Amino acid sequence: MAYPLFIPPEKFFSTKNFDWSLKDSKEYFNWFISTKSNRSNYYLEYLSIQRHEIDFDILCDRIRDTLFSEEFSLKTEGGVFDLTNAGYAFAADTSIVLSDYVIDKYKGKVYWDIVKKPKSDISFHLPALFGFKKLPYVELMKASIGHAKYILRKKEDPHVWKMMVDLDYLF
Repeated sequence: MAYPLFIPPEKFFSTKNFDWSLKDSKEYFNWFISTKSNRSNYYLEYLSIQRHEIDFDILCDRIRDTLFSEEFSLKTEGGVFDLTNAGYAFAADTSIVLSDYVIDKYKGKVYWDIVKKPKSDISFHLPALFGFKKLPYVELMKASIGHAKYILRKKEDPHVWKMMVDLDYLF
């Protein structure tokens, strides 16, 4: 069975998050929140990881191994590996699982919301984690996708995801 792609509602296909109205961003946010639990559950089941017993060394190794499988990456004409559509979905789901872990770890402090300013921010109108004292928010999805690409190019340690959830320094 193919890994499920990360496909938002069709109305968001042709517009960038910078161009969304606040109403659009709320609609996207509601869609995201309504799908993240199913995506997270599928992801953990796919990797044979128990939600409440996450061993990050094992998780990071399984993420790396999965990324190098044919469904999730391919070798480009230039000889470097890049993510397939399933690879992008997998990396996005990695960020969802890590975000939920952060929310559980910092109970009562961290929560999901929409990045509403500044408009020039790359994550403007997207879901992110809020509640930190030293940063306005943390958005793990773009970081997770970037880390996945670097791991495929062997430019980053696969255990980077373990570091992404240790955010004590932001409080």
